[in-house]
Amino acid sequence: MADEDLMNLLPQLVEALSYETFDLSPLARFLLKKSLSSIPFSHNLFWMLASQIGLGKWVSEESHCDPVISRISRIDTENTYDPKRRRLELMLNSLMVICGEKWRSALISQYKMIEVIQNSSLTSGLCKGAYYILRPPLLESE
Repeated sequence: MADEDLMNLLPQLVEALSYETFDLSPLARFLLKKSLSSIPFSHNLFWMLASQIGLGKWVSEESHCDPVISRISRIDTENTYDPKRRRLELMLNSLMVICGEKWRSALISQYKMIEVIQNSSLTSGLCKGAYYILRPPLLESE
């Protein structure tokens, strides 16, 4: 199967991975091996996993001064045990470990940039009239 076809199926594969019975399933091994051989596949797999569970400890370990808390898809992990989430976290941790230092730093900086953009869009939405700065109101025709 071509890489492009496989990347089109990646959302379904990640969803299937969350329902696997065992952590080290053949699907998990296949996804990790494929991500080692293809950078675009690794990039897409990273974003599929990060969009569902966030980066958590990887973001706070990378920033040496101020730990950043992941805000994307955050749930209360102290009171809730979710085996699907734990399995996806394990897969993301495995991917981040095997991808190498430079690639991991690039992925984390991309993730941080998305958080900055997300936070700025949220704060600009709180400002009165921010919508009109970006898009002026339509004038009524006479």
